[in-house]
Amino acid sequence: MLFWKKRESVVVTCFTTRYALPELLPPIIRLAKVVPEWWKKQSSNVDLSKIKDKQHWFRPSAMNHSIKHCYALQKLFEKSYGIQLWNDMAVGVRPDGAITGVAPSNQVAGDHHPVEQYEGMISSDWVNYKFVSPWLIYTNRFVPFYISDPFYHIQNHEWITMPGYTEFYHQHHSNINAMFRKPAGTSGLEYKFEAGDIIAYLTPLEDVSIEVKCETIDEKDYQKLEFGQKIWFSAATVARKKNIGGCPIHRS
Repeated sequence: MLFWKKRESVVVTCFTTRYALPELLPPIIRLAKVVPEWWKKQSSNVDLSKIKDKQHWFRPSAMNHSIKHCYALQKLFEKSYGIQLWNDMAVGVRPDGAITGVAPSNQVAGDHHPVEQYEGMISSDWVNYKFVSPWLIYTNRFVPFYISDPFYHIQNHEWITMPGYTEFYHQHHSNINAMFRKPAGTSGLEYKFEAGDIIAYLTPLEDVSIEVKCETIDEKDYQKLEFGQKIWFSAATVARKKNIGGCPIHRS
C-alpha cells in the first residue's frame, strides 16, 4: 500500500495600513497564476522549417521541443511565487548615479544604499535602489525563502533584483533591493513600473504549501510589528539571537 505524505501548509500573513490594498493587489502570488505573456503564447514545439540557424536544420523531429519543455522553468512557475509591485512607480537615474523614485499621492517610493556599502560588488555602471514596501509579512513558523530576479517577467534587463535569502518569522519587512543601470551620456533615464508588476521571485526553501492571507491593520498594530526597528539598529539580528519570533499582534 502506498502512502502519500501531504505537504505542510504554512500561512504567510501580509499586513498593511492601506485599506483597499489587500483586496486589490496582494503582495505575494503564485507564479503559476501570473506566467509571462510570452510563455502563454509559446507553442510546445518549434516549426523546424522556420529555424534560421543552419546548424539546427537537420534536427530530428523528437528534438523540436520549445522552451515550454524546460524542466527548470516548469518547476520555477510551479513552486515559486512573485512579489507584486504595490503601486505605479517611476524611478529616475542620472549619469552621476543620483537615483529617486516617485509614486502616486507623494507616497514614499523607495530609498537607496550609498555606493560605499557595496564597493566591488558590481561595476560602477550600476546604482542601488530599494523598493520600500507598505507590507509587513509574517509566517506562522520559520521558513527560509530565496529572493531572485524576475528574469522571465522582464523584457528590458536594464535593472535587476538582488538575489538573497530571507525569512518572515524573526523579521517582517519585505523591501526589495535592486540595481539600476546608469544611463550613458548626460541625460537622465526614467524607468516606469505599473502596479502588479512582478519585481522579484520568492521561492520557499522547504517543500511546503503556502497559504497567503492579507489584512489591513491600524497604525498601532503596524508599529507593534515594526517595533524592532524602533529599538535596535539591527532588529532582525537581535530577534534571531533572542529567538523573538512570531506575530506580536497575536494573529494565528
